[in-house]
Amino acid sequence: MLDMIINPIIQPIMGAAGTAATAMNGIGAGALAGLHTAALESLTNSLNASAAAFQGMHSAALASITNTLNASAAAFNTGGLNTALEGLHASAAAAFSGGGLSAAAANSAGNVQLNNLVYGGFSNVYNTIYTAGQTWITSPTGQQIDGVINAPFLYLFGRDLIGNGVDGFTGPNTSLIGSLGLNGTLHDGGFLFGNGGAGLNGTAAHLAGTAGGSAGLIGNGGAGGSGFAGGGTAALGANGGSGGFLMGNGGAGGFGGSGGVSSSITVYNGAAAGNGGSGGWLFGNGGAGGNGGLGGTSSTNVGGAGGNGGVGGNSAILVGNGGDAGVGGNGGAGAAAGKAGGRAGFAYLGGNGGILAGDGGDGGIGGNGGAGGTGAAGGTAGRFVSSGTPGGITGLLGQEGAPGANGQAGAHG
Repeated sequence: MLDMIINPIIQPIMGAAGTAATAMNGIGAGALAGLHTAALESLTNSLNASAAAFQGMHSAALASITNTLNASAAAFNTGGLNTALEGLHASAAAAFSGGGLSAAAANSAGNVQLNNLVYGGFSNVYNTIYTAGQTWITSPTGQQIDGVINAPFLYLFGRDLIGNGVDGFTGPNTSLIGSLGLNGTLHDGGFLFGNGGAGLNGTAAHLAGTAGGSAGLIGNGGAGGSGFAGGGTAALGANGGSGGFLMGNGGAGGFGGSGGVSSSITVYNGAAAGNGGSGGWLFGNGGAGGNGGLGGTSSTNVGGAGGNGGVGGNSAILVGNGGDAGVGGNGGAGAAAGKAGGRAGFAYLGGNGGILAGDGGDGGIGGNGGAGGTGAAGGTAGRFVSSGTPGGITGLLGQEGAPGANGQAGAHG
């Protein structure tokens, strides 16, 4: 089973390394015969060593995963699994006897234990593969061989096969096929493995943050950039990138920019945050939503409104935790001369958990209203979009996320 998961990931890399080594041997024996071949032989040896090294990494990763799962199974064979199954039986009996889902929830201890076992097993498998892949990418040997492997993919698609996306990349994809806009850019992780690059934070030149890059088959999505803050130019936070299609965590949403200080009649509001990215298909956690920007303060007018928090990203379809929603931004304080405080930012839903295992993300917390100036009302509190709405939902074994709390109204001046 584990070979079925890992071999499709490892074998293309090993095959490419072997092909490259064979090709280099052929060149050395033919067209380049008679030339000084020391450099060519060195590269060929490096490619051959790379294939062998990756074979060793493959075996080590598989052994580590197997050992982890065996240890988990052994721990539950001592009684934990029986306890979990007994709890599930009690939950089912309570539901079918007329108590419904609320009665089943009261017997959820077994669900929690089994959820933790399933989630932990998937998490350990992913983390082992992820760590091995990142170790390869950042190693001198990996960097050398990946350059050979990635070259045709960059030419055709403008994106690596194996490699992390470039942080802050916003350029176009001008490659032969990638220019059609169907397969991402250098900002995204490699088709086979790699994280998406982080988005840019907003600046005076480009106010809004840019989105995080998405992963390919396996890897984590990049974090979204935060919006520019201050001076009446608060800008939106950007969304986090999606996790790998097979396995990977979504990137966190960027924070909304804060409103800053106004010395005129203009009111500076905080900006909304970005949403968390979604997890992969088999395993991955949703990214956390960003926090809303703070409402601006004013020396002559009402306080600015706080920005809304971002939505938590949904987990992978099968197993994963939903991302927590971001916090709504606090409203800004009103002027001393009887001006009201700013309204706080609203909070939104946490992400949904996996249909098999994993918990829903917690709902966001509403921001606090800004304090009113002398004799003026404080700002209204931030609330959940629908008061009392729960956090993200989940599937068979996990728990729903906690509902978000309302913020506090601002103090009366």
